[in-house]
Amino acid sequence: MLSLSDLPPPAEEALVVYIEMREEDLHFFESAVRGLYGIVNPRRDMKLHHGTIYYKNYIAPDLREEFEELLNTMKSYIFIGDHFVEESLP
Repeated sequence: MLSLSDLPPPAEEALVVYIEMREEDLHFFESAVRGLYGIVNPRRDMKLHHGTIYYKNYIAPDLREEFEELLNTMKSYIFIGDHFVEESLP
């Protein structure tokens, strides 16, 4: 019989990261990260902060370093501006 103590601990909550990008670049970003990387779950939800549009993305907390590398790579192809984790919004 399986005991609840035999189950692995629950996964950490995903980080909600907002990325500054243009709407026309959003489609390319979504396609690239879904098809090639699999470390980001992009959404079309957006947030307007100080006149700048940020798009919502979910990432696993343990993939944050890979996420930063991905953003740096994507900057070679599309405009990627500032980004922040939802809790760190000033």
